[in-house]
Amino acid sequence: MFDSGPPYPFLTSPARAVMVAGVNQAMPQPAGVELARQVGLQSRYFFLSPTEADGHEVRTLYGGFEQCLPDYRISRASFPHHCLEVIVGGRGAVEAGGRWQTIEKGSLFLYRPGGAWRMRGTGTEGLRKYFVVFDAEGTWAKWVGRLAGEPFQFEPLWELVALLEALEREAGHPSAQRQNICDHLLMAILGKLRSQEPRPPTPNPSSWRTYQEAARFIEENYRRLRGLADIAAGVGVDASYLCRLFQRYSGMTPHRYLTRLRMQYAMTLLTREGLNVTAVAEVLGFKNPFHFSRVFKKVHRLPPSAFFRTGPDAGEARPGLPIRS
Repeated sequence: MFDSGPPYPFLTSPARAVMVAGVNQAMPQPAGVELARQVGLQSRYFFLSPTEADGHEVRTLYGGFEQCLPDYRISRASFPHHCLEVIVGGRGAVEAGGRWQTIEKGSLFLYRPGGAWRMRGTGTEGLRKYFVVFDAEGTWAKWVGRLAGEPFQFEPLWELVALLEALEREAGHPSAQRQNICDHLLMAILGKLRSQEPRPPTPNPSSWRTYQEAARFIEENYRRLRGLADIAAGVGVDASYLCRLFQRYSGMTPHRYLTRLRMQYAMTLLTREGLNVTAVAEVLGFKNPFHFSRVFKKVHRLPPSAFFRTGPDAGEARPGLPIRS
């Protein structure tokens, strides 16, 4: 049986080959940029030059992924830029506006220039998080300002992670269009947040807990699940009720949620493991590679053959487009 490792590869995020000591070679760390010290070796960073930007209202400066140590603490009396933090693991707390609020997997928060804030880990495993520091003007700056300081939840989290990893990948690809591409990816990330009314933390109703349980079940078992009936049976709820929960909290059906996870895993098999289309279709349980190719193209907008690479650089294949929403 083929096993590529962790069941949710795009949330475990091993260090990239383009990283040396956690820093992207495409652009050295600028003077005056202070990074957290209480982080593990899997942490990685990228840096861009704002002078390369071409008049965008959103300009990407730097960011990365941090595997925080359990004693992670950071405190800023002020900060000169906007920043987005996306928590993908562990537990912690953030203080903004004079009160501490819990953050965990799926929590997002934004802060704006001049704001004071503190963050700390509260669990034994340490926070795992993506972050992007950027400048914003016009309507984008106003929108970020309205949300700044209050953590909120976003579903499905993996869609944001896919875009964040695409941004990091493009930042590590030296080209004249690097800044332009990264700015557009960041606008896609912010646009995805803007398209959903952020759901502030509230006392968890039973329906929200059931949805979270079902989403976790799919994330942990998507390689063997085949459809709605399998999901409903595994969670122990009625299939029609499960569909209503997913439409309410994620805007998609459970089957679509499952399909996107399976197709993201398929991309991992093609680009990192070097399997061909027929082999990937077999691993995922498709009756034939043609059916698999149709489903893959519907999700990624490109056929799987566009992602398949052979040879020693197979692990560095770079897909041409992020997953569509």
